[in-house]
Amino acid sequence: MKRSKGNRYEFTAQLLFMILGLVFLYSHFCELVALTGWNVLNYVYYFEAIDNFLFFIVPFVQAGVFFLIALAIKERRWDLAAVASALLCINSILQIVLWGVLLGDTLYTIGMISNLVAFFLLGITIALQKEKEKIGRRMLLVAMILFGAAAVPEVVAIFSYCYVCFIVMKEAAWVIEAGVFVYFCYCLQKGKITWAKTEKSGTKKATRNAANGDGWLSGIAELEKAAQLHKQGVLTEEEFQKMKSEILKKKEGEQK
Repeated sequence: MKRSKGNRYEFTAQLLFMILGLVFLYSHFCELVALTGWNVLNYVYYFEAIDNFLFFIVPFVQAGVFFLIALAIKERRWDLAAVASALLCINSILQIVLWGVLLGDTLYTIGMISNLVAFFLLGITIALQKEKEKIGRRMLLVAMILFGAAAVPEVVAIFSYCYVCFIVMKEAAWVIEAGVFVYFCYCLQKGKITWAKTEKSGTKKATRNAANGDGWLSGIAELEKAAQLHKQGVLTEEEFQKMKSEILKKKEGEQK
């Protein structure tokens, strides 16, 4: 796999995803401290509930996924980016079920559904490598719109809970996430971020077999011509056998 030197759009995207991961970790740390304090026993009691345990784990997974996307852009690995999109889809489903539906927050649920669909469209576009095609550009445009729509509930929450610092930080992290993914989709749509081209092993094998096949066909034609000349008496038996041996050796050497 050949990887060319990245451009400033790729560097910017890498930096944004790294910062996004750090922002999520910091905002989650502030929220944990605000909810449980610094007492270790409070953490033990807090994590007895499965939803609280998932609340603790999910942001770390999200941050890891953002770092994975940064790595995928750096290495131009479309497969890593597709896996990251799939993980974010699963995360969105968990958030819809655990915090959207259970808490009964309709606006938040709609935002999470918008995120889910956007991550799905992004992942499908990357996995099928359709970024440069018309259908792919349209899917990325829809994803950008949905990411923007998903940020609306978070902006509303920021103004509604502006007096609670950790909530503002948490919601701001989600808004930043939406902005980063809009930029990512834009770069993919405009061809500013590209993936390394990989030739499938099956394609290589088929190409090699085709070449070998063509070589043997030409060899057979040469043998038939030599046999015809031998039959006509142009070539002696010794000359015919010598030419036959040379043709076979030549074709065997080309196949290796």
